[in-house]
Amino acid sequence: MNPHTLLVVSGPLLFVLAIPLWMRIVPPNVLYGVRTRATMADETLWYDVNAACGRDLAIASALATVGTWVIDARSAAWVPELRNLAIAALLIVSLAWVSLRCRAALRSARVAR
Repeated sequence: MNPHTLLVVSGPLLFVLAIPLWMRIVPPNVLYGVRTRATMADETLWYDVNAACGRDLAIASALATVGTWVIDARSAAWVPELRNLAIAALLIVSLAWVSLRCRAALRSARVAR
């Protein structure tokens, strides 16, 4: 799989992985979801934090997917490396936003208790 294909598939894949978290389907586990000492110790906190983070990940990955399509459509004259760099930067910014929102959701959920 070439780097461009991997980048293009990343957005939709993250969206698919976000939906079960958002829908509160994923039980506490050590592989998938927001795994902190607090979320692993409290099942209600696990579902609250992962639902918020799943929603944010779904939004970010949908926007990143659309952004990837726009970059692909507008960058026909760009060298492939520049196009890949633009898509990678978009994904990194999207995931950084999700990380910050998850951290805030965890803090907020812990304070509410």
